[in-house]
Amino acid sequence: MKWKYGNQIVKILIGKKNERKENSNLPSEKEILLNFIKNFNYDLKIVSNSANYTTVQYHDLDLLRLKYGTLAKWIEVCMPTEIKKKYINNPLFEMEKNKNRVFWKAKIEKTEDLNYFIDIINENLIIREKKD
Repeated sequence: MKWKYGNQIVKILIGKKNERKENSNLPSEKEILLNFIKNFNYDLKIVSNSANYTTVQYHDLDLLRLKYGTLAKWIEVCMPTEIKKKYINNPLFEMEKNKNRVFWKAKIEKTEDLNYFIDIINENLIIREKKD
């Protein structure tokens, strides 16, 4: 959608944000997550339920969300009550101001930063598996 503001034409994007430029060397969120879930011995699936991030699910429950673009890079991890206290002061989650939420957001700089979350996600998977 375009509209005129003074002498300028302003474009407004509606729908999925496409942060990657055609000449960008950034991998897609799906590619990153396909590589990342190899660290886990669980049946995980990758879905795009949102226009703003890509999700990894375990038994149709959201486990983590990833945004990896030129303007923003973050991960949101589902934090079960059983492990919240353990990670409440962890510097990985300093970006998350509301630790009462189910998903805690963390800033990442590069795809390798996801490795910092492997243990947390493993704990989450063990908890979910026991509940099944």
